[in-house]
Amino acid sequence: MALFGHDVALLITGSASLAMGLRALLLSVPPIKRVEHVSGVADLLERVAERRPALVVLDCNVMNGRLPELLPALHHLSPQTRRLILSDHVSEMRELSASGMETVIIKGAHPGGLATAIESLLDSNH
Repeated sequence: MALFGHDVALLITGSASLAMGLRALLLSVPPIKRVEHVSGVADLLERVAERRPALVVLDCNVMNGRLPELLPALHHLSPQTRRLILSDHVSEMRELSASGMETVIIKGAHPGGLATAIESLLDSNH
């Protein structure tokens, strides 16, 4: 039986400090009540299929160039799941944002701005 995670956020990053900070921030944004850290792309795809989370946060550093193939797969598994991509570089952010399908934030963004972006992204579910 699938566990529908309308209050779940999945986070994929290789940085423990980034994961801790994002977990605290995500838990402050309704409707997120649980944040699960995943270790790799295969684990992410499996959890998205099982949980159908409200949000997936993807660190570009972990993707190793696999974002173009991963994003359609995530959408196919759970169309209602919103995706937030964390980028290191402005040029990368612009390239990813150009599709208009993803929300892309530069790492190191002000927490208040990041929380507002996440709230807005989750509000678009309704």
